[in-house]
This record gives sequence, C-alpha cells and structure tokens, in this order.
Amino acid sequence: MTRKIIGLFDNPTQAEQARSEIMALNIPSLDVQVYDKAGFQLTGDTDTSTMGFWESFTNTIGFGPSNQALYQEGVQRGGTVVSVRSEESRIGKLGDILNRCGAVDVATGAAE
Repeated sequence: MTRKIIGLFDNPTQAEQARSEIMALNIPSLDVQVYDKAGFQLTGDTDTSTMGFWESFTNTIGFGPSNQALYQEGVQRGGTVVSVRSEESRIGKLGDILNRCGAVDVATGAAE
C-alpha cells in the first residue's frame, strides 16, 4: 500500500538535506515533492501550484483541514514542505529522515 508523508521545514536548506537523504533511498524523483512560499514545486513532478499540492492531501490519513491550515501557514511564513509518496513499509524510515533534518512539529509550532 502506498502512503504519503510530509514534513515542514523552517528553511530550504533543511528541506534540501531531507530530499537528498530520501533520494539516496532510491525513492523515485516523481514521488518526492518540495514546495516553498513561491507556490511552485521545486523538485519532483512537473511544476504545479500549491493549490493542487494541498488538494493532493485530501485523502491522506491524519491530514485534515486544520493540519492543512497549519502547513500552509508555515509555508507562508517562509517554510518549505517536503512530501514523499512511498510504500507503507518505508514510512517510518522516511519520518526518521524528515525529523533528523529538522522537520517542524506542526502541533507544537501551532501552540507557540
């Protein structure tokens, strides 16, 4: 089963480090997307607006409207989002990479 995992980063350097480590796992480039405040995909599939990007999470487990608003706010404040689509068996490893590279805890960040 394929799942999607995302991480929000305070700066593009952290996001690029995460993307590089994820790509080293031989995740297809089409399955790794990076978005910033400019509203366009920086890597991965063809350029699309962030509206299509956010809509792509409609069916992602645990990603409801309130979480979407938190991620969108993070991007508007200059953050960068990394999204990865992969087999469920790799999601834990991918999460470890995102966290190690500095992904923001969105729930904690919202409380600050």
